[in-house]
Order: sequence, then C-alpha cells, then structure tokens
Amino acid sequence: MPRRIPPYMVMITQFEKSYNPKTEKIHISGNKYPVCPKCDKTMAYRDTCDRHGLNADAICQWYVLRRFKCVDCNNIHREIPDFLFPYKHYEADVIQAAIDGNKDGIAADESTIRNWRNQWYSQETHIRLILLSLLIQLNNEKPKLIGFNTNIIISIRKKYSRWLAFVIKALTNNNFPVYTQFAFCHYP
Repeated sequence: MPRRIPPYMVMITQFEKSYNPKTEKIHISGNKYPVCPKCDKTMAYRDTCDRHGLNADAICQWYVLRRFKCVDCNNIHREIPDFLFPYKHYEADVIQAAIDGNKDGIAADESTIRNWRNQWYSQETHIRLILLSLLIQLNNEKPKLIGFNTNIIISIRKKYSRWLAFVIKALTNNNFPVYTQFAFCHYP
C-alpha cells in the first residue's frame, strides 16, 4: 500500500468566521486567496473539508476549511487558521500553554501533555535553526536583534503572546514539514 502523503497547508492569520446553525460548523475563509508555498503562485479555490479542534475544556468544535489547487504545480493546499495546530486535535493555544508549563485548566490527559512537551523540546533546536535560516534568507544578512548567543525562540516568545502559532505559521508557509515530525514523534 503506498504511503499517504500529508496534505500541504497554508496557515492564515486574517480570516472570517461564519457559523452555520444547520450543520453547527464554523466556516473559515481567508481574506484573500493564498499563495502556493512551493512555487509562489496564487492558487485557485477547489473545495472545502471538515476539521475539528478541541479547546482547553476538550469541547469539540467543527470547522469548514477551504482547499486550493495550485495552477502551476497542481498541489492541493488546505487553508488552516493559525489557532488550529496542524495534525493535532487540540487548538494551538492549548498546546502552547502545555509547553509553557501551564497545565491548569487543560482537560487533556497528563500523558498527552507530557508528549506535547517532549515532542516540542526534541524538535526545538531543529526548529530554531530553520527560523534563523528563514530570517537570514529574508534579510539577506544575520538580523541585528539576533546575536550568536540569543535563542530566536526566546525572542519570539517575548514578542508574541501566541508564539507557537507564529512559529508554526512560519514553518508551514515556508514549506518546512517540521510540524509533521512534531505531530508523529513517538517516545518510549
């Protein structure tokens, strides 16, 4: 049986939410058509798909997300809002709170919280290097605010209250599949 390739995703921060009382689902649509992270071309709308997210109380909410097809590379990309974490059931803010050590009010199992933390810390160095290379690539030089001894993730945590959503969006939209490694890590 051929190995299933995870769908490509484009994370968005600017979007509209509309609730459909018949289906009890929230429709998410970005304010503009996204650009393909593989070839930088504007994509065409294809269809929608359903996705659920669990909040800190483990209450499930269903979302309807748009899917786009790139006219150049023919890849299909799912448009995902930054409050959802790719390939995780819980929302990004819940996972961030667990990674930050704030387990109060999170209805997830202790083993799930421990796995999130272990998975994050096992990938943190790799993620930090990717983020640093993205900054260097965008600025064509080493950014002045990031020194040799400064951890870029610490800088991002200080600047953004939703730091994990910022990091995952940067990785996802620049076609780095770190979130799939983070989602499927297994520990003894």
